[in-house]
Amino acid sequence: MELTKDKAIDVLISLMKESFGDRKEITREVNGNTIVIPGFPEEVKSSDRFKEDLGLDSLDLTELAMDAEEKYSEVTNQKEIYFDAAVLQSISTVEDAANFFVQASKEMQSMTPEEYREKIKQQFSFSEMGLKEKDEL
Repeated sequence: MELTKDKAIDVLISLMKESFGDRKEITREVNGNTIVIPGFPEEVKSSDRFKEDLGLDSLDLTELAMDAEEKYSEVTNQKEIYFDAAVLQSISTVEDAANFFVQASKEMQSMTPEEYREKIKQQFSFSEMGLKEKDEL
């Protein structure tokens, strides 16, 4: 199945609501200053920024990215889309993330399994991370 931008946005919003939807606003006093940590909004728009509008931190984004890799694999019937942390830093909105996954899915479809495996080997040095390379990437 081809991944469309609208479907990619729907998947992301669903994953975020599932993981972060129960977060409530928290107010704290720190060194005499009042700090408000926003709760997760009831409505999420494609233009929402992960950190500023949705209150997600880097750990939240890492969790979301891993969940998204797996979910998009299910939705498209493709292998997981791998990407490194530098990509996460360049994505700031829900729409940015959806566009990334749509483009990555299209790129993956255009490659043979051997080409994709070679691309992943070039992008990630599994042996340097102390991991064995998977033959079925």
